[in-house]
Amino acid sequence: MHAVKYLYKYIYKGHDRVSFSLAEGEEPQAVDEILQYQTGRWVSPCEVDWRIFGFDLFETQPPVMILQVHLPNMQTIRLRPTNNLADFIADEKRSRTPLTEFFRTSATEGCLKLLYGEFTEHYCWDTGSRTWEKRRNKVIAIGGGFVAPAEGERFFLRLLLLHIRGPTSFEYLKTVDGYVCATFQEAALRHRLLEEEDAAELCMAEACAMQMPIALRRLFSTLLIFA
Repeated sequence: MHAVKYLYKYIYKGHDRVSFSLAEGEEPQAVDEILQYQTGRWVSPCEVDWRIFGFDLFETQPPVMILQVHLPNMQTIRLRPTNNLADFIADEKRSRTPLTEFFRTSATEGCLKLLYGEFTEHYCWDTGSRTWEKRRNKVIAIGGGFVAPAEGERFFLRLLLLHIRGPTSFEYLKTVDGYVCATFQEAALRHRLLEEEDAAELCMAEACAMQMPIALRRLFSTLLIFA
């Protein structure tokens, strides 16, 4: 992900520039920075093509909406110094996020079996009411977001949201075959969305256990021959 960000930034950062000067005698001369910039500016062929043909580098279609991924009751809220903290937290509207409203919409409409990333293709986020509204036009937005594996439970939550359709709550994501897991990581393991850290050791132990009867039979056969 970091490599993609770097490549995008490097390609669209603009034309390259170089600063140089030619010595003319030993007497120091006043530096005109504006004139120096105008005479030293170099436009590459790629930038010339972009400007002539008017290629779009930003605000391309379809738009991408960054979807929030947060743990239960750990969403980010913004308040002003004049707001009363107790009243602000007690306001139910303030606690709504795209993720919690995604759960609520999935629970309300039972036939809705969409992934969190697919939700923006059919619904749009209303910042005023802080609810999802059905799209009335043909504009489609792609839902996206990045969570680093080092963030622990938040990363495993995002992993479940990428594969579990129509979840109705955080508890729903933790439930696998009627069993409520203690963590999102355990739920992801039970869904086989990732492997355990000691998967290689378990595989070798299983292989050894399967080969053990064969080794015992060979040992018994050898003992019988010598007997």
